[in-house]
Amino acid sequence: MFKLKKLFFYPSSLVLILVNMIPLWGVIWREWDIFAIMILYWLESAVVGFFNILKMEKISNYKFTPLVPFFIVHYCIFMFVHLFFILQFFQPDLASTTEQVEAFKIVFKYLETLFISLSFIFFSHGWSFIFNFIKKEEFIGISLAKQMLAPYKRIIIMHLVIILAGLGVVYSGYEPTLSSLAFLVILKIIFDLGAHIFEHRKNIFS
Repeated sequence: MFKLKKLFFYPSSLVLILVNMIPLWGVIWREWDIFAIMILYWLESAVVGFFNILKMEKISNYKFTPLVPFFIVHYCIFMFVHLFFILQFFQPDLASTTEQVEAFKIVFKYLETLFISLSFIFFSHGWSFIFNFIKKEEFIGISLAKQMLAPYKRIIIMHLVIILAGLGVVYSGYEPTLSSLAFLVILKIIFDLGAHIFEHRKNIFS
């Protein structure tokens, strides 16, 4: 019971859970569709990559290393491929709009509603970076090569599961319902929390 309490009330775990609840607000009260959810999680991957660059810089003591630009190029390619699949399977129907201005308004609506959630996501990962990686000195004993691969371990499996689940919702023959979209959000919370606990297990259970 004590260990379970530590898992959920560990500061960065608690922030992660609260921030990941925001898409539920978007689904229930802002009428987010599955595309908005997928784009938000794609943008979160960019945030993860950004903070991984900071982690690599900290490990290298802010000295130049070719692994950092290599990671940036490789991660950008990864993000592009990820976005390609999202647009291929989940993009909104802009062809139904009669004018380009209307299509632009639809796209802008997505960006406007996602900005708030993305800001909190940035705060969540920033808090974890400062609290765990810097204050708890997780950077000690981690090689640059290992840190470079860290985001992929956390993201790839989680997003594969979310995309496959999302495809099941889209191609089930039924319109995505509130419950099915909420299921995707909860699924992501479970995977994200599990990855977070595994990554910071030494500090959580110490």
